[in-house]
Amino acid sequence: MKLRKELLGALATLVFLLAFSWPFLGTDHDASILGAADRAIYILAGGRFQAPPPAGSYPVSSLLREENASLHQLLSLRSRLSGRVLAARVTRRDPDTWWSYLTVEFLSPQAPPPKATAVVITPQGVIGSLDSADMLIVQSGDARFCRGRVRLLSSPETQLSAVVGNLESPFLLEGRGGPALSLRPVTSGAEDQIQESDGVRTSGLGDLYSKGLQVGTVDKDRHFASFTALPSTPVEVLIWWR
Repeated sequence: MKLRKELLGALATLVFLLAFSWPFLGTDHDASILGAADRAIYILAGGRFQAPPPAGSYPVSSLLREENASLHQLLSLRSRLSGRVLAARVTRRDPDTWWSYLTVEFLSPQAPPPKATAVVITPQGVIGSLDSADMLIVQSGDARFCRGRVRLLSSPETQLSAVVGNLESPFLLEGRGGPALSLRPVTSGAEDQIQESDGVRTSGLGDLYSKGLQVGTVDKDRHFASFTALPSTPVEVLIWWR
Protein backbone atom coordinates (compact mmCIF):
# COMPACT_ATOMS: atom_id res chain seq x y z
CA MET A 1 0.00 0.00 0.00
CA LYS A 2 2.79 2.39 0.92
CA LEU A 3 4.63 1.57 -2.33
CA ARG A 4 1.45 2.20 -4.32
CA LYS A 5 1.01 5.64 -2.74
CA GLU A 6 4.64 6.51 -3.52
CA LEU A 7 4.20 5.45 -7.15
CA LEU A 8 0.98 7.45 -7.48
CA GLY A 9 2.69 10.47 -5.93
CA ALA A 10 5.64 10.21 -8.31
CA LEU A 11 3.27 9.87 -11.29
CA ALA A 12 1.29 12.93 -10.22
CA THR A 13 4.52 14.92 -9.85
CA LEU A 14 5.69 13.84 -13.29
CA VAL A 15 2.36 14.86 -14.89
CA PHE A 16 2.56 18.24 -13.15
CA LEU A 17 6.10 18.84 -14.35
CA LEU A 18 5.35 17.82 -17.93
CA ALA A 19 2.31 20.09 -18.05
CA PHE A 20 4.43 23.10 -17.16
CA SER A 21 7.57 22.22 -19.09
CA TRP A 22 5.95 20.92 -22.29
CA PRO A 23 5.96 24.32 -24.11
CA PHE A 24 9.70 24.56 -23.53
CA LEU A 25 10.77 21.09 -24.64
CA GLY A 26 12.59 20.90 -27.95
CA THR A 27 12.26 24.66 -28.57
CA ASP A 28 14.89 27.38 -28.71
CA HIS A 29 14.13 30.28 -26.39
CA ASP A 30 15.65 33.63 -25.70
CA ALA A 31 16.50 33.79 -21.98
CA SER A 32 15.11 37.31 -21.84
CA ILE A 33 11.66 35.92 -22.68
CA LEU A 34 11.67 33.29 -19.93
CA GLY A 35 10.75 34.56 -16.47
CA ALA A 36 12.18 33.46 -13.15
CA ALA A 37 9.18 31.20 -12.50
CA ASP A 38 9.75 29.38 -15.78
CA ARG A 39 13.43 28.87 -15.04
CA ALA A 40 12.56 27.52 -11.59
CA ILE A 41 10.57 24.62 -12.99
CA TYR A 42 12.36 21.37 -12.34
CA ILE A 43 12.48 18.56 -14.85
CA LEU A 44 12.76 14.88 -14.15
CA ALA A 45 15.88 13.30 -15.64
CA GLY A 46 17.95 10.23 -14.90
CA GLY A 47 15.76 9.18 -11.98
CA ARG A 48 16.38 12.40 -10.03
CA PHE A 49 15.36 16.02 -10.12
CA GLN A 50 17.71 18.45 -11.82
CA ALA A 51 17.50 22.23 -12.07
CA PRO A 52 17.26 23.62 -15.61
CA PRO A 53 20.20 25.57 -17.08
CA PRO A 54 20.77 28.98 -15.47
CA ALA A 55 19.52 32.20 -17.04
CA GLY A 56 21.48 33.18 -20.13
CA SER A 57 22.31 29.65 -21.22
CA TYR A 58 19.26 29.12 -23.43
CA PRO A 59 20.15 29.25 -27.15
CA VAL A 60 18.61 32.21 -28.96
CA SER A 61 16.61 31.27 -32.04
CA SER A 62 18.25 32.45 -35.27
CA LEU A 63 14.77 33.18 -36.62
CA LEU A 64 14.10 35.43 -33.62
CA ARG A 65 17.37 37.28 -34.22
CA GLU A 66 16.53 37.84 -37.90
CA GLU A 67 13.01 39.06 -37.12
CA ASN A 68 14.24 41.47 -34.44
CA ALA A 69 16.87 42.87 -36.82
CA SER A 70 14.20 43.32 -39.52
CA LEU A 71 11.91 45.17 -37.10
CA HIS A 72 14.72 47.53 -36.08
CA GLN A 73 15.46 48.26 -39.74
CA LEU A 74 11.78 48.93 -40.47
CA LEU A 75 11.50 51.32 -37.51
CA SER A 76 14.52 53.23 -38.78
CA LEU A 77 13.07 53.30 -42.31
CA ARG A 78 9.66 54.43 -41.08
CA SER A 79 11.15 57.47 -39.39
CA ARG A 80 12.61 58.61 -42.74
CA LEU A 81 9.40 58.37 -44.77
CA SER A 82 7.06 61.29 -45.28
CA GLY A 83 3.39 60.54 -45.74
CA ARG A 84 1.29 57.76 -44.24
CA VAL A 85 2.90 54.48 -43.21
CA LEU A 86 1.47 51.24 -41.84
CA ALA A 87 3.37 48.16 -40.69
CA ALA A 88 2.15 44.89 -42.20
CA ARG A 89 3.03 41.23 -41.83
CA VAL A 90 3.49 38.81 -44.70
CA THR A 91 1.14 35.88 -44.04
CA ARG A 92 1.07 33.97 -47.32
CA ARG A 93 3.18 33.36 -50.40
CA ASP A 94 1.99 30.60 -52.70
CA PRO A 95 4.50 28.54 -54.73
CA ASP A 96 2.43 28.96 -57.91
CA THR A 97 2.61 32.78 -57.68
CA TRP A 98 5.87 33.06 -55.72
CA TRP A 99 7.32 35.85 -57.87
CA SER A 100 4.02 37.59 -58.61
CA TYR A 101 2.04 38.05 -55.40
CA LEU A 102 2.14 37.77 -51.64
CA THR A 103 -0.50 38.39 -48.94
CA VAL A 104 -0.13 40.87 -46.08
CA GLU A 105 -2.24 41.63 -43.02
CA PHE A 106 -2.32 44.87 -41.04
CA LEU A 107 -4.42 47.06 -38.74
CA SER A 108 -5.49 50.41 -40.14
CA PRO A 109 -7.09 53.20 -38.10
CA GLN A 110 -7.82 54.99 -41.38
CA ALA A 111 -9.50 53.94 -44.60
CA PRO A 112 -7.47 51.46 -46.68
CA PRO A 113 -4.66 53.02 -48.71
CA PRO A 114 -5.66 54.27 -52.16
CA LYS A 115 -5.00 51.71 -54.88
CA ALA A 116 -3.13 54.12 -57.13
CA THR A 117 -0.55 55.28 -54.59
CA ALA A 118 0.15 52.55 -51.98
CA VAL A 119 3.53 50.85 -52.33
CA VAL A 120 5.10 48.12 -50.22
CA ILE A 121 8.70 48.42 -49.07
CA THR A 122 11.29 46.52 -47.06
CA PRO A 123 14.54 47.85 -45.56
CA GLN A 124 16.19 46.78 -48.84
CA GLY A 125 13.83 48.78 -51.08
CA VAL A 126 10.47 48.68 -52.84
CA ILE A 127 8.95 45.26 -53.64
CA GLY A 128 5.56 46.08 -55.16
CA SER A 129 2.17 47.75 -54.80
CA LEU A 130 -0.90 47.01 -52.69
CA ASP A 131 -4.09 46.08 -54.49
CA SER A 132 -6.65 47.76 -52.24
CA ALA A 133 -9.48 46.79 -54.60
CA ASP A 134 -8.97 43.12 -53.65
CA MET A 135 -8.87 43.52 -49.87
CA LEU A 136 -10.66 41.90 -46.93
CA ILE A 137 -11.63 44.51 -44.31
CA VAL A 138 -13.09 43.72 -40.88
CA GLN A 139 -14.19 46.69 -38.75
CA SER A 140 -13.56 46.51 -34.99
CA GLY A 141 -14.28 49.76 -33.17
CA ASP A 142 -12.06 52.48 -34.59
CA ALA A 143 -9.60 50.01 -36.12
CA ARG A 144 -9.83 47.97 -39.30
CA PHE A 145 -8.24 44.57 -39.79
CA CYS A 146 -7.10 44.37 -43.41
CA ARG A 147 -5.82 41.51 -45.56
CA GLY A 148 -4.55 42.46 -48.99
CA ARG A 149 -2.59 41.21 -51.96
CA VAL A 150 0.73 42.74 -53.01
CA ARG A 151 1.67 42.64 -56.67
CA LEU A 152 5.44 42.25 -56.79
CA LEU A 153 7.75 44.07 -59.18
CA SER A 154 8.80 40.65 -60.45
CA SER A 155 5.25 39.90 -61.63
CA PRO A 156 4.92 39.69 -65.43
CA GLU A 157 2.11 42.25 -65.07
CA THR A 158 4.47 44.92 -63.71
CA GLN A 159 6.23 47.65 -65.67
CA LEU A 160 7.90 50.76 -64.26
CA SER A 161 10.48 53.40 -65.10
CA ALA A 162 13.88 53.22 -63.40
CA VAL A 163 17.30 54.86 -63.38
CA VAL A 164 20.62 53.03 -63.19
CA GLY A 165 23.75 54.21 -61.39
CA ASN A 166 24.41 57.89 -62.04
CA LEU A 167 22.71 57.96 -65.42
CA GLU A 168 19.79 60.30 -65.92
CA SER A 169 18.40 58.39 -68.89
CA PRO A 170 15.48 56.18 -67.77
CA PHE A 171 15.21 52.43 -68.29
CA LEU A 172 12.10 50.28 -68.49
CA LEU A 173 11.87 47.57 -65.83
CA GLU A 174 9.57 44.61 -66.49
CA GLY A 175 8.77 41.65 -64.27
CA ARG A 176 9.49 38.21 -65.72
CA GLY A 177 8.06 35.91 -63.04
CA GLY A 178 11.46 35.30 -61.45
CA PRO A 179 14.25 36.97 -59.42
CA ALA A 180 15.59 38.87 -62.44
CA LEU A 181 13.82 41.90 -63.92
CA SER A 182 14.10 42.82 -67.58
CA LEU A 183 16.08 46.06 -68.00
CA ARG A 184 15.67 47.93 -71.28
CA PRO A 185 17.01 51.42 -72.07
CA VAL A 186 14.62 54.06 -73.32
CA THR A 187 17.51 55.86 -75.04
CA SER A 188 19.54 53.86 -77.55
CA GLY A 189 23.09 53.13 -76.38
CA ALA A 190 22.39 53.76 -72.68
CA GLU A 191 23.03 50.09 -71.87
CA ASP A 192 26.69 50.57 -72.86
CA GLN A 193 27.12 53.04 -69.99
CA ILE A 194 26.03 50.76 -67.17
CA GLN A 195 28.07 48.17 -65.30
CA GLU A 196 27.44 45.06 -63.25
CA SER A 197 26.27 45.82 -59.66
CA ASP A 198 25.12 49.37 -60.51
CA GLY A 199 22.14 50.28 -58.38
CA VAL A 200 18.68 50.29 -59.94
CA ARG A 201 16.14 52.76 -58.48
CA THR A 202 12.70 54.05 -59.34
CA SER A 203 12.79 57.17 -61.53
CA GLY A 204 9.65 58.82 -60.18
CA LEU A 205 8.10 59.00 -63.65
CA GLY A 206 4.53 57.92 -63.04
CA ASP A 207 1.92 58.13 -60.30
CA LEU A 208 2.79 55.03 -58.30
CA TYR A 209 6.48 54.79 -57.37
CA SER A 210 8.27 57.81 -55.93
CA LYS A 211 11.77 58.71 -57.09
CA GLY A 212 14.81 57.02 -55.60
CA LEU A 213 13.37 53.77 -54.18
CA GLN A 214 15.93 50.96 -54.41
CA VAL A 215 14.88 48.00 -56.57
CA GLY A 216 18.01 45.95 -57.21
CA THR A 217 21.33 45.83 -59.01
CA VAL A 218 22.47 45.25 -62.60
CA ASP A 219 23.31 41.63 -63.46
CA LYS A 220 26.34 40.41 -65.41
CA ASP A 221 24.08 40.41 -68.44
CA ARG A 222 23.27 44.12 -68.47
CA HIS A 223 19.80 43.44 -69.88
CA PHE A 224 18.63 42.25 -66.44
CA ALA A 225 18.49 43.49 -62.86
CA SER A 226 18.55 41.33 -59.72
CA PHE A 227 15.49 41.97 -57.55
CA THR A 228 17.49 42.45 -54.32
CA ALA A 229 14.81 44.57 -52.59
CA LEU A 230 12.78 41.39 -51.99
CA PRO A 231 14.20 39.24 -49.16
CA SER A 232 14.04 35.47 -49.60
CA THR A 233 11.55 35.20 -46.73
CA PRO A 234 10.04 38.63 -46.01
CA VAL A 235 8.17 38.79 -42.69
CA GLU A 236 7.50 42.45 -41.94
CA VAL A 237 6.95 45.18 -44.54
CA LEU A 238 5.76 48.77 -44.67
CA ILE A 239 2.81 50.09 -46.68
CA TRP A 240 3.47 53.66 -47.72
CA TRP A 241 1.35 56.19 -49.52
CA ARG A 242 1.04 59.95 -49.79
